[in-house]
Amino acid sequence: MKNTVRVLAVLIAFVLGIISVKAQSISGIVPDTAWQGQSVAVTISGSDLNFVQSTGTTVWLEQGGTSIQSTASSVSSSTVDATINVPISAPVGLYNVVVGDPIQGTVQLNNGFEVITVPAPLGPPALIAPANGSSLSSNPVIFSWSVVQNAVAYQYEIAYDQGFFSMVESGTVTGTNVSLPLGTGSYYWRVRTQNIASNFGAWSTSFQFDMNYGTPQLISIEPDSAFQGESLSVTISGLDLNFDQSTPTILFELENNGTVIPLYVSPSVQFNGNNFEFTGTENFNVPQSTPVGLYDLNYIDPNNQSYSLPQAFEVLPAPPAPDPPALIAPIGGVSLNSIPVMFIWSEPDLTDRYRIQVSSDASFTSIFVDSETSSLSTNENLASGTYYWRVMARNIVGE
Repeated sequence: MKNTVRVLAVLIAFVLGIISVKAQSISGIVPDTAWQGQSVAVTISGSDLNFVQSTGTTVWLEQGGTSIQSTASSVSSSTVDATINVPISAPVGLYNVVVGDPIQGTVQLNNGFEVITVPAPLGPPALIAPANGSSLSSNPVIFSWSVVQNAVAYQYEIAYDQGFFSMVESGTVTGTNVSLPLGTGSYYWRVRTQNIASNFGAWSTSFQFDMNYGTPQLISIEPDSAFQGESLSVTISGLDLNFDQSTPTILFELENNGTVIPLYVSPSVQFNGNNFEFTGTENFNVPQSTPVGLYDLNYIDPNNQSYSLPQAFEVLPAPPAPDPPALIAPIGGVSLNSIPVMFIWSEPDLTDRYRIQVSSDASFTSIFVDSETSSLSTNENLASGTYYWRVMARNIVGE
């Protein structure tokens, strides 16, 4: 009888052991708060979580009739990761955190997450330096402002105009000062705060100051001449020039007795410790009808200051069309038995490039090759047959 009891006890223990299942539970969520309208990545911690990624584990927040849904990005036996997008209209207060899937069911943490009101934007700081109406003559300029409690960052703007349309510099910093080199001119600056919810407050009152540094001047334009009808790329150089840094190009002009050629150059500036070295480039075309002669290079900066480099650029008469080149090889009537065929010709004066045509007829109605090159030869792969070829010389303006 004793043996029978022992066997039954062992069998009962064994059966009970294989059907024992530990309960899933959630112990916390990090972070456990979010503002209305905020998107937040959360990690939910727990024990014995049996969710499987492929079954579509869902995470949601519940409060009364409000449900904020999300899908888990990763799951394990102890964590579930998800991104929760809190609607701007979500009621504030505590929410139950629920995790579930179609196989394992759901597990819940009561009042585990709180939706809070978006923090109100902060007021602007007080501007300290440069003082309103001040005049400076040294670089770099140090901009400073007061600390605003609970501000996490400050956005600053520096412009040539009080409306801040012609921008010089802008940026966001976590401190209460920024150091920048500036050229001669009149400037306006302002600052606003950013709170922990990444919302910006109102701008401060703007301060105006004058900078007297260096002597703005135009240095050169290279190349300094072009033919009527020529297309070319020019580079303009200068020192301590002011320009609107919020635009991709700025306007210079070549002028001669009322004839104006606009140049919209792409600017670049480097501060060398003493001066602002300016360079600007543009690809442009000199119209065929442009009067020949010497042209002044002119520039008006955002402070309406005018600068000129007299007789900096010359428009030259369009060169005459070059003579036809002499065809060298292959000579007329020759038979070739190898490819590619090398075509060679002479170099007439005033030639910039060549146009070669190869045809199966003398009238050049069936053209197999029609290309341009700057060299005196070209190789072409041709099928068996009889061919005719010719070359046209072009000058720098394409004639």
